[in-house]
Amino acid sequence: MNKMKIAGLLGGVLLLCGAQAQADITWSFGGATSESGTVGNTISKTSGTVMVTAQAWANTNDGTVGSLGSNSSDAAKITAENAYKLETAYLNVYSGGLGVKNQDASGSSSVGDQNDGTSPEHATDNNQRYDSVLFKFDSAIDLNSVTIGWWTVDSDISVLRYNGVGDASNQAGKTYAQLLTSGWSLVSQNASSTATTKNLDGSATSSYWLIGAANSLLGTTMDGTGDYVKISTIAGTKANGAPEPGTMLLMGAGLLGLARMSRRNPARSLAA
Repeated sequence: MNKMKIAGLLGGVLLLCGAQAQADITWSFGGATSESGTVGNTISKTSGTVMVTAQAWANTNDGTVGSLGSNSSDAAKITAENAYKLETAYLNVYSGGLGVKNQDASGSSSVGDQNDGTSPEHATDNNQRYDSVLFKFDSAIDLNSVTIGWWTVDSDISVLRYNGVGDASNQAGKTYAQLLTSGWSLVSQNASSTATTKNLDGSATSSYWLIGAANSLLGTTMDGTGDYVKISTIAGTKANGAPEPGTMLLMGAGLLGLARMSRRNPARSLAA
């Protein structure tokens, strides 16, 4: 085999490895209904060699409904809720994906998040409180898409990426607005969208991503329609396009094969 053929085959192997390295990794969270009785519980999934851990959060600390029911003006609701601080919530699994039940879930019309935890507020929603799911990866990920497995009324979401330094697992005591001044940035927010797959601008990586129902407290405009969603699948690529172990084995096998073919035909190689 001449040098040109060897170089061509080697290039093909490298291109194949590069293509596989850039393929999306997907993590799926749907399944049989499992409602947690432990606040702040976590759910972990591993795909390829990357593990992600999910945890529910909501701005329920110091919050009361009072006059902030569904009939209040958006402006009044946002002014009051902007002071509400984040704390952990209950993360539940449904066939359509992840839903959030808040610590202040209540059957009362005067205190807490009224009817939270019952349909449709068993989902990740923005009725009276703003629910989010924090995804922590054990490797930096460029998140490319979020798939909604169930929704009602509307399916708008907000996606934030952590750009700061250090551990971002605990956001307790911060408002949503304060996240934007403490290392988090808004990547995407849909408006008037009922699409089930939300494609993101794949331009940066992070080990921490916060995904929730569309959130006016992040300084964006909403369409005035409630959003109730269950997050079923997230997909992205590893930082630096690092090949998975299987890809490395494939490349090694290809190079070994080329070396053996070259040794079997020394005369042809010299004559080329």
